[in-house]
Amino acid sequence: MTTSGTAPSADITVPGVTLSREELYVVLRLLKAKDIPGFDTSWARVDARGEPTPETAAAVRAGMDALVARGWVQLLPTQTPGAQQRVELPAPVVALVGACAFSAFTVRFVGIDDGALRVFYFHQFGALGSLHSTPQPDIHLFMPLNGRQGVLKGIATMVGVGDTPAVGDQLGIIPLAALRDATRAARNRDGEGVRRALSQAATPADATRAQLAQALSSQPVWGELSVGTRDARGDTVERDLFTLAATGVAFLFAPQPHDPALLGIYLANAHRIGDWVGAQLPA
Repeated sequence: MTTSGTAPSADITVPGVTLSREELYVVLRLLKAKDIPGFDTSWARVDARGEPTPETAAAVRAGMDALVARGWVQLLPTQTPGAQQRVELPAPVVALVGACAFSAFTVRFVGIDDGALRVFYFHQFGALGSLHSTPQPDIHLFMPLNGRQGVLKGIATMVGVGDTPAVGDQLGIIPLAALRDATRAARNRDGEGVRRALSQAATPADATRAQLAQALSSQPVWGELSVGTRDARGDTVERDLFTLAATGVAFLFAPQPHDPALLGIYLANAHRIGDWVGAQLPA
């Protein structure tokens, strides 16, 4: 089965795309892409010969039928009897799923907001950024972003920071384990546990601990950013950043080069988050 499709130019508005698990599996095969971050393909089993099991083959057929019925795939007539079936994918599907499949980087944001876990994946290919999420189990949503600028802005939005001033150097250092203990204690409304965990922070002023305690007690958005890229040898390189955003204040916690288990404490805004993420991404 051969595929044709044209990615939109940078000045074309690309609509969002929603695909089921089976539909996305079919699209990735048509794009000749192995997988994308955030898409579990363990359900698509193969037999000892490497051929799809009957259950997988049935799921693939159902995915193709659904794509055709929705207009996401068009079956093209063949000129030669018995020739391989040709299909055409519309530009939004090629662009948004392709951007995730062939991006030179992945930025994963895992956020906990009022006890709810949210996971988003940011990618970019050429002038188009793509945001991938699963709003429902086995339902995948792809939204367009305006290139690198859109990716960085989208990340700041998910983190929960705005353009408030965030001047100043590193405020101190806190062990990652202590920060997680403080966050867990805050969710349990354990004020003493928060103070005990934050007492492990090496900060130049008690005001920083007080700010952190206040932020933790205000139902903040706790986030973890993981930036995955490839080095010159093709090996995957991953760098992490932790964030905490509450009304009126936000912090970022950057692993120390000599010991990733120790985090530098900084005030955060959209510009500072963007600078850190942007510095990790390929040009």
